[in-house]
Amino acid sequence: MFDDATLVVAGIADPADGTIELLSGPGERHRFQVDAVYKGDFDGDELWAAAPRDYCVAEPPQPAEDPIPAGERVILFLHPASAEPVPAGDEPDPRDAEAWSTMTPMDGVVDFPEGATLPFAG
Repeated sequence: MFDDATLVVAGIADPADGTIELLSGPGERHRFQVDAVYKGDFDGDELWAAAPRDYCVAEPPQPAEDPIPAGERVILFLHPASAEPVPAGDEPDPRDAEAWSTMTPMDGVVDFPEGATLPFAG
């Protein structure tokens, strides 16, 4: 996931307070308090993030629970959020991103409590 992400950050998410429209459907929007940046050009202390969920399944959405837990320290593997397909090579400048999306409905969030070892070489 690290190699495929535009931005990799650690921190704590606030409870969801709305949605971000993503290609797969709405994702629950979280204000994310960033305490470390491991990849990407980001110098802020917070960002808006959502995890895509699959709505094209028999019992949508999947996963049923929001993949971004509130109040727990995690690492997020992110791309700029988009509700439209983005052709390879046409990705927006990350500095222009207003919101971020995890990699997939199942990938992009890793538990990372204080003192934990990074799940990638860093």
